[in-house]
Parts: sequence; structure tokens; C-alpha cells
Amino acid sequence: MGFKGALAGISHYRNAYTLALSASMGSIFFGWDTGLMGGILTLESFQNYFGINKMSASAQANFNGNIVSIMQAGCFFGVLCTSWVSSRFGRKRSLIASGIMYIIGSLIQTIVGLGSSQVVALRVLYFSRFTAGIGVGMVSALAPSYISECMPRHIRGRCTGLVQFSDNVGMMLSFWVNYSASVNIASSDMQWRMPLIVQLVPGVLFVLFMLPQPESPRWLVEQGRYDEAAATLAYVVRTSVDDKAVLLTLEEIKADFLGRTKISLFAQFRMMGESRTTAIRCLIPSIVMFFQQWNGTNAINYYSPQIFASLGITGTSSGLFATGIYGLVKVISVGLTLAFAAESWGRKMCLFVGGLGQGLMMLWIGGFSAIHPQSTIVPASYVSIIAVYLYAVFYCVGWGPLPWAVASEVAPNHVRSAALTVAVGVNWLF
Repeated sequence: MGFKGALAGISHYRNAYTLALSASMGSIFFGWDTGLMGGILTLESFQNYFGINKMSASAQANFNGNIVSIMQAGCFFGVLCTSWVSSRFGRKRSLIASGIMYIIGSLIQTIVGLGSSQVVALRVLYFSRFTAGIGVGMVSALAPSYISECMPRHIRGRCTGLVQFSDNVGMMLSFWVNYSASVNIASSDMQWRMPLIVQLVPGVLFVLFMLPQPESPRWLVEQGRYDEAAATLAYVVRTSVDDKAVLLTLEEIKADFLGRTKISLFAQFRMMGESRTTAIRCLIPSIVMFFQQWNGTNAINYYSPQIFASLGITGTSSGLFATGIYGLVKVISVGLTLAFAAESWGRKMCLFVGGLGQGLMMLWIGGFSAIHPQSTIVPASYVSIIAVYLYAVFYCVGWGPLPWAVASEVAPNHVRSAALTVAVGVNWLF
């Protein structure tokens, strides 16, 4: 598809893309936190406030691991709640609730330590990150499903991939917020509080953007609200409710529920193994989500300032600046992939090319680090820095955006909630 063709498609389906962007804004939460905490942990003001710089090296490593993993624990718990909540109250209201949960957790993070001891402040920080994680986990499971259920087939993959695009946007913005705080704010409590305060913005915007969006047509059909489902389908493609394409899609959704009573979540889990074909289709989403996490990207996302420091980029500000460039590269790469490759190359080819490129870049970085463990700069150091950025490019070609599309497309409709719950749970667990 050429550039003009892509613009024409976006203009024609602007309601669909607006809906997809609104829902995928929830993924900014996770991307924002991924980049945010990695940078905050390097700030001397944060280390002084919580006494991290007085800990032993092993204690510091434990603290860094705990502050990251506690939010992922909240995410995993949030995923487990998602299927029942979304089936009971609908996708839209559940998404808004996840945004509110994230805002509450983020708000508590901004005031942590005020009027309390260092020990209490640390406990409150853990609690607030767990609370925010519940919201992040819920939205990570709900957004791909909601977008997939609302989108026309021929743009479904691209729109579902916006989940990863938003994740990268959030990560990039948090990198630059950290860099700005390190450069423009004196070493004080406000230096590390300011990035935490700013993370409230995407949460508030997400809730506001979701308010005018329609409910999922599949959920409406499941509730017997056929007129509202037709209205949603017509709104997305900008046509009337009497349009043949709208009526055909509505009948297809009805056919999925024909002869089936409302299936409980636990019944869906049992039905995931009702046949070999169904079991395989339910297993594929979990497999792609597993490998999305196990390709090493989160190690770079969370600890990119330390990685760049080991490659010779010294100083907190310099490391955060290099990390900001890393985030910008990811946003541009995933945007180009969704615009030109996701639909034309196909899912399998994108995953293959992306995985191969990531493997080669990681092989170089690991080999160089083993041969040259010092942080002094040699000519090969520049090649390694470029390899880090190319790693991000290859990740965004395949294993960044495409697993979300594959998971939502492959899961059988009648057990979609259960299959995606397991898949996203695997994503957070690993």
C-alpha cells in the first residue's frame, strides 16, 4: 500500500482508527511505567530518599527487581479479573474502570513518603505500584479484544497493533520526561516526583477518550441488544445501520452465539480443550505472548540507562538521552510496520524477520560485552550502540506489535475471553 493509499484508508475509516487509538491509549500505561522506573532508579535524588545508595550491591539489585516485579504482580492479578468483569459489565465500562484504577495507583505514588518514615514510604510505594498494576493488567487484556471485536477485518491487524504502538509511545515519552527531570530539576524530591506526577496525564486522557466510544458489538449481541450492536458496526465503518455489510457482520456475530447459552468463564476454560483444533487455536495466543516477553526486550526497556553506561555512555543525563533516542526509534519503527508491513507482509513473515534480526543483534551485544566488559569506548562500542537501536527496530517489525494481532485473531470466538485471559496472563507472568 502506498502512502496516499494509506492516508485515504485512514480518512475513510477515521471512526475506526479513533476508537482503536482511544482504547490502545491504555497501553501507554505499561510503556510509560517500563521506561519511567528504569530512569527514576538511576536518579541520585530517588536513591537518597529511599536510602538505596546505602544498600549493598545485592540489596540494590533486589530493590530494583522488586520495584519492577511488584507492578507486574498487580498486572497478573488484574488480568485474572478481566474476563469476568468484562463479561458482566461490558468492555467499555471495564476499560474505563481499569483507567480509574491506574489513576488511583499513580496518584498514591506521587505523594508517597509525605509525612511518613522511609520504611512506611517504601511500603506505600509497593502498594501503589501494585494497585496501578491491576489497572494496567486489565487494560492489556481488554484493549486488544475490544479493538478486534469492533474493527473491520481488513484493518483489524493494523488497529490491534496500535496497542504496541501506544506502548512504545508511552515508553518514549517517559524516557524524555526522565531526561528532562535529570537536566532541568535540581536534585530534590521533586526531581523524581515530577515524572510520577506526569504519568497521571495518560490515565486521565484515556478515561476521557473512552467515554464517547461505543460498546463492543459482540458483547451487545451476547446481551441481545442487536440494534445497539448494529449502530456500533455502522459507526465504525461510517455507514448506515441498514448497510448490507453491517447486516452481514451482525448476522455472523449472531451465528457465533446461535444455539449457545451464555458461556461462563469457567465453562470457556473447559471448552478450550473440546477438540484438537480448538486447543491449538487457544494455545497459539499464549505461545506468541510468551515469546514476546522472552526475546529480551524488557531487559533493555527497564535497564537501558545501565546498558548504555556499560557501552561507554557515562553520566545519568547522557544515559537517559540515549534511552530517549531508543524510545523514539521504537515509535517510528512500529508506526511504519503497522502502516506498511503488518497487512502486506503478513503476520508470519513479520515475526520471522523480526525474530531473526533480534537474535543477530543480541548475539553481537552479548559477544561484545563478554569480550570487552570494561566501559571504556573502543570502535566496536559504537557498533554495539547501533546494534541496540537495530534490536529495537527488529522488535517493532515483528514481536512487538504482531503477537497482539495474532492472539486476538486466532482465538476461537466462543472461548475468546478465556483464551486471551490465559495469553495475557502468560505475557505478564513471564
